[in-house]
This record gives sequence, C-alpha cells and structure tokens, in this order.
Amino acid sequence: MKYILILLIFIGGYYMSYGELPFKPSIEVKTHHDIYKKLEDSSVTLDEILVGFREFSTSLCHDQSLQSDIGRTIDSCLHNLETYSAACADRILGSEGDLFSDKGVVDSLSKRYISCVGAADT
Repeated sequence: MKYILILLIFIGGYYMSYGELPFKPSIEVKTHHDIYKKLEDSSVTLDEILVGFREFSTSLCHDQSLQSDIGRTIDSCLHNLETYSAACADRILGSEGDLFSDKGVVDSLSKRYISCVGAADT
C-alpha cells in the first residue's frame, strides 16, 4: 500500500510539473475524425480505418443537400454503401498493410473509398 501511495505521489508530481500524464490514453476510433486524432500520436489499424471510413461515408449519405447536388437520394446512397462497402474495402485497402501512420496516405485512401462506395464525387 505504501508503494502505491509513493507511485501516486510521483505521478501527481509529474502531472503538476509538466501538465500532462506520462502516458496517453488510447483513442478509440469511432469516427473519421478519430482516425486523425489518433494519428497525431500513433498508428491506426486497418479495422479502425474501415470504421472511420464507413462512418464518414454514412454521414455523407445522410447529407440531403450533397446527395441532391450529385443527383442521388439518401436511400440510393445508403444502398450503394451497403452493396459496395466490402468490395471497395478489399480493392482499396486490401494491399495497404495493417497499420497506417501517414495522414496523406489516409486522406488518399479515404477519398478513393468514398468515391468507390458512391457517397460523394471526389
């Protein structure tokens, strides 16, 4: 118990001195934005990329103004997303590896995926 208290005092002192904890909590990727947040400190996995891309594509599909501007409906966009999501992921991300750390690469892959599933014209 005494050692735990000493450890907590050291961590508290570090926090008071540097304004942050000596470790960063892991970011759980649930959105497209989370991908870029996590890339600031670490790499993202292929599964995280897919979660973020899928969420972003879904939000684009629900944008009525965008869909009408490109001549589609929300329902047709969501149908295309459901139909082509797996094939586009395989085609675009299949040969890319399991970890991503370059924002430029992620941007490029994101645009290709969104275009492939038909969520927007990029």
